[in-house]
Amino acid sequence: MKIALFGGAFDPPHLGHQRIAQEMIGHAIVDEVWFVPVFEHPWEDRLSKWHMAAYEHRKMMVELILLPHTHLYEYLNVSFTYPTLLQVAKNHPEDEFSWIIGSDNLPTFGDWDCYQKIINEFKVFAYPRKGFPLKQFFAGINLLDDFPEIDVSSTMVKEKLKQGESISKLVDAKIAQYIQNNHLYT
Repeated sequence: MKIALFGGAFDPPHLGHQRIAQEMIGHAIVDEVWFVPVFEHPWEDRLSKWHMAAYEHRKMMVELILLPHTHLYEYLNVSFTYPTLLQVAKNHPEDEFSWIIGSDNLPTFGDWDCYQKIINEFKVFAYPRKGFPLKQFFAGINLLDDFPEIDVSSTMVKEKLKQGESISKLVDAKIAQYIQNNHLYT
């Protein structure tokens, strides 16, 4: 089976995340998409301005948006991409794994730990994000240029919440309810 891992903070997961999973499966690029919420961010010291919701909250929100052929994969360690891919491939040798990134990650992909090994050993798919051109920065990354541009971000969701604005067009209703019930991002 072909399985794409979709790593991210998912802080919170939004409709764009769901759309990418649907497109990957709908275009028959993969059979399943496994969401991998970051447990401990490898660049946490550089990202101290980000105050991520607790892992358990982010994990629960991902579980709320799972659709057919999508799953949650827990990697409870510092979330470097290459070791995550190696671990999941070792645990599921009968399957073929790939990684999904947004076009916002393309310019800095060369800064990722073991980025060349990721490209050489696994397929990497990049989807278009608004404001970040889908350009071929690295040979071996498959550009999904026929996919719709994702114009929502978790940052946008949190900014709307801080301003007291509705997030109903940005997140699934179950996510909005979970955020409200758990007083997240206030």
